[in-house]
Amino acid sequence: MCDRLSNKAYSTFLSFLLFAFLLTLVSCNEDEENAPPVVQFKGIAAAFNDQVEALEYSLTIFVDQPGAGGTAETWVPVGFMDVDAGHAFVKLERLNADSTQTTIIIGYYPDKIPNDPNQLETNGELRDDTKRLFEVSKKYVLTKENFDKALAYIESVERTKKKYHLNNYNCADFAIQVGLAAGENVPDTYGAWDINFGMGKRLTGGGSNPGNLGQDLRQ
Repeated sequence: MCDRLSNKAYSTFLSFLLFAFLLTLVSCNEDEENAPPVVQFKGIAAAFNDQVEALEYSLTIFVDQPGAGGTAETWVPVGFMDVDAGHAFVKLERLNADSTQTTIIIGYYPDKIPNDPNQLETNGELRDDTKRLFEVSKKYVLTKENFDKALAYIESVERTKKKYHLNNYNCADFAIQVGLAAGENVPDTYGAWDINFGMGKRLTGGGSNPGNLGQDLRQ
């Protein structure tokens, strides 16, 4: 009887641990209370529709890799009940003839933390990542045409209500796809996560991720 109770308690603990891992992974290491503010595309479009003369257009991809100082791993443990999976986000910038800059810095997030550890998909949303720290960045100078294509892609993500999916479309996928829409050859290395907690509790999957993306952009 004691063994059965002990096994049940351990299984419950592992379920909680698995769920805590998933919460951190899908939320890009941001808790709901301190999450960046949501951004609407109409505000992004308005910033660049002011008829100001431009000298240069650019896209920068930023990556906050997992771990202190950054690593190519898809995640690293932090403390006893937490993980660091990193985050990727982008900056669209226009250098103006009047010596000013017009800039937006955004990332892609799940709209909420799932309440089921098996729920890998939820609604996605754009958020202001101006204050987000990073280890890796790569700047691409764009033509006006390709800059507009990047903006159009971001608009399509919002308009079509693109779903956030841990394996298939996460923050790294968003950053990569913005770059591809802008005509840049952004690398996309697959990374796997396979976390076996024992007692039948396991989280497996894989896809684009900040660890591999950051490492690719370092090269």
